[in-house]
Amino acid sequence: MVMMSGEESDTSRREECRSFATSTNAISTEGLIRRFDDELAVDNVNLAIPAGEIYGFLGPNGAGKSTTVLMLCTLLAPSGGRGALGPTRVA
Repeated sequence: MVMMSGEESDTSRREECRSFATSTNAISTEGLIRRFDDELAVDNVNLAIPAGEIYGFLGPNGAGKSTTVLMLCTLLAPSGGRGALGPTRVA
């Protein structure tokens, strides 16, 4: 396959997504971002929570905890980044 300069093949993109979503983590995020108009609600969240671990998601009101969970549950689309629950890519 010949790729033009600056293009990424569909195959390499699929492989990148597959390798991210098949980690041994129960929850994984990389650079997860959510904006509401000009307001940045979630800014570059990176998580790697292994399966079987108990994890506390703590922070002050307005820190983006609920927004992050809504993105991981696919109830809210992220503005950027990616996330996975086990092998399933959700954001």
